Amino acid sequence: MDQAKTQRYMTIATNIAVLLASIVIIYTCAWSYFVKRSKSQLTPGLHKGQVLAPLPSYDYGSATQYLLIAMNPNCSYCNEGMPFYRELTRLPQPPDHPTRIMASFQIPLEEANQYIKQQQFDINTVAAVDFRSINVSATPSIILIDSNGKIMDFWIGQLSEDAKQQVIKAITMPPAKSIS
Repeated sequence: MDQAKTQRYMTIATNIAVLLASIVIIYTCAWSYFVKRSKSQLTPGLHKGQVLAPLPSYDYGSATQYLLIAMNPNCSYCNEGMPFYRELTRLPQPPDHPTRIMASFQIPLEEANQYIKQQQFDINTVAAVDFRSINVSATPSIILIDSNGKIMDFWIGQLSEDAKQQVIKAITMPPAKSIS
């Protein structure tokens, strides 16, 4: 009887040890997945005043400023933001301060153009770019650039209503004139 009782205690102890080890492993994995993922992964390499690397098929100088939207067809925030991007192309702009809206993708140009067409995004300037070359670390990224390629402002990720209003103001209002 002592041997059966000992064996039963050993089985229970082993089961408890396995259960505790499983809980620790699951907790560790869940902690690293949820906590580390919830921290911002949007550490931009973009900085106001920095000159953006030259982009293929973009001709700086044909407008006063440019709004570059870096996106990915597989990005849920990009797809959710598409109605806003379409709205940007229809906004009235000051004639003395036009903004050219452009899009860039990390996919072949043919695929990018197909995506633009499917989304009914009426935009003329689309480029295939390695985002690392322009310091874009997340999509969508919206970058306001002056006619010399200098970054004036940028917005990364899903935009709040306040951020959307900032973008709209940036392309519909001429910049304040400095008093000399």
